Amino acid sequence: MCTPECCVGGDKVKQEQIHPVSPSHWNDLSFDAYREDIKISFEGFEYTGKLVSSAQAKDNNDPRPLVLVIHNYAGQKFFDEHQAEYMARLGYVGLAIDMYGERMPEQHRLWPFEQEGDTPDIIQHRKIAFENMTRTEANLPSMRGLVQAWMDAGKAHACVSAAHKPCLIGYCYGGIVCLEAIRGGLDVGGVVSFHGVLKTGGSPPLDMYLKSIGIKRPEAVPSPKTVYTTNAPVLIENGCLDKLTSAEIKTNFYKEMGENNVDFIFTDYADADHGFALPPSLGPPGKLHEKADLRSTQRMLAMFREVWPDCAQRNVPSNAAGTTILSPASL
Repeated sequence: MCTPECCVGGDKVKQEQIHPVSPSHWNDLSFDAYREDIKISFEGFEYTGKLVSSAQAKDNNDPRPLVLVIHNYAGQKFFDEHQAEYMARLGYVGLAIDMYGERMPEQHRLWPFEQEGDTPDIIQHRKIAFENMTRTEANLPSMRGLVQAWMDAGKAHACVSAAHKPCLIGYCYGGIVCLEAIRGGLDVGGVVSFHGVLKTGGSPPLDMYLKSIGIKRPEAVPSPKTVYTTNAPVLIENGCLDKLTSAEIKTNFYKEMGENNVDFIFTDYADADHGFALPPSLGPPGKLHEKADLRSTQRMLAMFREVWPDCAQRNVPSNAAGTTILSPASL
């Protein structure tokens, strides 16, 4: 998510009116994609996800494992669909889910480019995005229920293998959602949090920022005690410079995961900030750090191979952010 610190010195990239369905760095790589909008209703609201698989998997009745891609604080956008396509190119099915639905208008999901300071557009973008984020964080049974609904919708698709547990990956707020799936006992194959917030609904550094922009957290809905998911690997990919993961927050997280027998791995990347896996095409929230993005992507790919050993993983020379990725054979 974008706080004042991440805006300082952020790359200014002109925003096109329409972002390409597929990123330009894949233009020379042959891939026949099948795309479909997946629509669900949940608690009276409508949500649309973006599913991507290979056309060959669909046409040949060759179902593949499912990866749910979960957006950052601003809601589902073009990069999440690009990441879903990356999953499809790897040999899986990617589903970029939406946790905000119709309550987050499309026109406010992208950073207002070529603007600095507290312009009306930036203020409105942050206000609507963080109101949606804090609303979902305040109701964990609903958040976990929506993730389960997305998992059910994805697993019901003809392109998806019902024999393989789905994996979740998330960025920033999406990392929160990944961890809440574990805290809620959801039946997942594994999760990867990229520069995700570790404590849901009460991180002091984040709360200070929210207060500074006039966002007040809603009163939390009581959450029943749950049994954590303990049979799925949990990868935490964190930047050492991320101010949202203080030493105290990390210590408390280690204690929580250890006491609940969660199979987690925590990795800190030198010189990497919050947003290290997001491209500059997202504006100031994108603080791409290529070494951290490369290594965290490789760890994610290794987890997929561990969780789905019977599903061949294809080599894709770059990820959705454009970072060059080494093939397993060259490591």
